[in-house]
Formats: sequence, C-alpha cells, structure tokens
Amino acid sequence: MRRTRERLEVIEYRPGEDRLVYRNNDNEAEGRSHGDLLCGNCGEVVLSNWSKEEAQTHFVMHDQRVVIQCLACKAYNLLAAPSEKVEQNIVLNRA
Repeated sequence: MRRTRERLEVIEYRPGEDRLVYRNNDNEAEGRSHGDLLCGNCGEVVLSNWSKEEAQTHFVMHDQRVVIQCLACKAYNLLAAPSEKVEQNIVLNRA
C-alpha cells in the first residue's frame, strides 16, 4: 500500500481553551494508517502512521480543539476539532 502524507492546519494555540498533545518519540501513540501527518508550516512529520480521519476520531474532545506542536518549527497544528463541530460538519455534508 502506498504511504500518504497529509499536512495539518496551522492554528493559533489558545492556552486553557485548546488541549495540547505532546509528542514523545520514545512512546509515540500508535496509529494504524499507512501515512504521516505533517506540520502545516514546515512539512516535518508530527505523527507517523496516522491519517487526518484517524486523528479526528482518536483525539476528539467534546469542547476543545486538540493541538500538536511541531518539534522542528514550534508551530501548532490542529489534530482534531471539537466533537460538536465534527457533528455539525457531518450533518451539513449530508444535507
């Protein structure tokens, strides 16, 4: 299977409002996809073996955005929108 590479959206991190996920190279969360999630700013891999859809499902929180910081350039990247926003997008896309 061909490996995919997807760039994440760079956002402004809002302490207290966003949930920051820390990347630990020694114990990185295991994804199941054949792809990598890249920093939307510099293109560095921020998570291996993940797709955007898998990250949205795995990391989603009800009322917070889930954000990961790039180790190379320090940009904040959106991993998952709040679940309310995801549910609204699903409803809008079906209409």
